[in-house]
Amino acid sequence: ATLPEAVRTAAAEALGRIGGGEAAKALVRMIQNVNEASVAVRRAAAEALGLVDASPDNPAAHWDLLKQLLADEANHLYCETDQAVIDARLPLLQGASRGLQRLAGRCSPFSLPVWGAEKGLEVPMLTLTTSSGALTTEVVTVKVRQLPLPGGLLLELVAIAAGEFLMGSPAQEKGRNAYSHRPEATNVNVEAQRRVRLPAFAMARTPISQSQWRAVADLPQVERPLSVDPAQAKGAELPVECVSWNDAREWCARLNRYLGLQLAEASVEVMLPSEAQWEYACRAGSDSAFHFGDTLDPAWANYDGNYSYGAGKIGVYLNRTSPVGAYGLVNSWGLADLHGGVWEWCQDLWHPSPERAPSDGSAWLEPAADLPEVIAQSRLLRGGSWNFDPGNCRSAFRNNIHPGHQHYPVGFRVCCLPQD
Repeated sequence: ATLPEAVRTAAAEALGRIGGGEAAKALVRMIQNVNEASVAVRRAAAEALGLVDASPDNPAAHWDLLKQLLADEANHLYCETDQAVIDARLPLLQGASRGLQRLAGRCSPFSLPVWGAEKGLEVPMLTLTTSSGALTTEVVTVKVRQLPLPGGLLLELVAIAAGEFLMGSPAQEKGRNAYSHRPEATNVNVEAQRRVRLPAFAMARTPISQSQWRAVADLPQVERPLSVDPAQAKGAELPVECVSWNDAREWCARLNRYLGLQLAEASVEVMLPSEAQWEYACRAGSDSAFHFGDTLDPAWANYDGNYSYGAGKIGVYLNRTSPVGAYGLVNSWGLADLHGGVWEWCQDLWHPSPERAPSDGSAWLEPAADLPEVIAQSRLLRGGSWNFDPGNCRSAFRNNIHPGHQHYPVGFRVCCLPQD
C-alpha cells in the first residue's frame, strides 16, 4: 500500500495477465481490502480477476465473488446524489461489471451458447441513469450469445426484441442544431422525430475490436483486399478504426462465408445495422439525450472531456481510444460503448431530412436526388467518438462521410437477423 497508486493498479492488471492460483488470491485480497484507500486499485483488481480461471474444484468462485460484489455495491449506490459517495463507489462497481463480462465465455461453466441456441448465458451487468441530480445504478441480467470467429475468438451478441420507438430528438434537446455548417442541412430538421417499428434482430455488444478484425481480415478475400492492421492506435482490445464503409462490408462478407462453413444450416448473415436499428438499440427504451439520461460523464464514456453537456462535468480527455467494454457500463439491453469511443458505420445513405425514411427499421438505400453525387453517396455514422464533444455523442446525432474514407475515429459494430 506504500507504493504509488499507478504502480499498484498496473500490478493488478499484470496479475490478471499472468494468471494462476497465486495471482487470483492476490487479486481477491486487493478487492476485499476495504482499507485500501484507492478505489482505482480495487477496480483494476476486479477487472483483472475476470481474466483468471478459478480453481478446478470451484470453477464458479470468481464469478460468484464478482456477482456478489456488483450486487452489494449497487445497493449502496442506488439513487445517490452525493458526488463524493459516487466517486468512491462507482469505479468498483464498474470493475466488477467489467470482470464479469470478461469471465463470460472464457471458462467452464460459463460458456456462451452459439447464436440460435434457445438460451443465452445470463450475465449480470451494470447500467446507470441520471435524473434531477441523482445517479441511479441497476444490475441488469442480459442473455449473451456468441458467433465463433477464427482462432478461437468470439463475437458477443444480445437479442433486441421487436418494438416501436420515437426516432430523432425533441426540438428542445441541446446540441441538435449542430448541423448549421452543412450547406445541405440549411433549414432542415436533421433530427426530426418519427415513429419507427422494427422487427427483432441481434446486435454486437461492443464495437469490433482489433483482434476480432484481424481474425476475420486474415480470411480469403471476397471482393476487396483488407489491411489486417489498419488502426492508428494499436491494441488487441482497442476498437478497430481507420476502416471505411467498404472495408466493413468486406469484413462482414468474409465472416459470413466463414460462418456458413462453420455453422451450416445454423448460420446467420452478419451486416452493418440500419440507422434505425442503431438508434433503437442505443436508446433501449430511453427517450433522453443519452441512454444514461440527459448528461454524459467522462467516467462513463470516452469522449472529449474538455466539454460538458447538461449538468455533466468537465473531466479527463484521453485523446485516444480505450478498450472495448472498458467502462463496465451498458444500456438496459446489454450494449456498451454507444456514446463516444469510435463512430460506427450504418448501412444507410445520407439524407439530411429523415422525414421520408423507411418506417420499418430498414436501411434507406435510395440516394437523395437533390444532393451533389459525392454527398449523396456518403454513408451514415452514429455514436460519436473519443475526439468529439458530448453533444455529438447523443443517441440522435447523425454524421456521415464518404464510404471509401478511412478515418481514425471511425469503426463499426454489426448486427444480424434472427434465424427462421
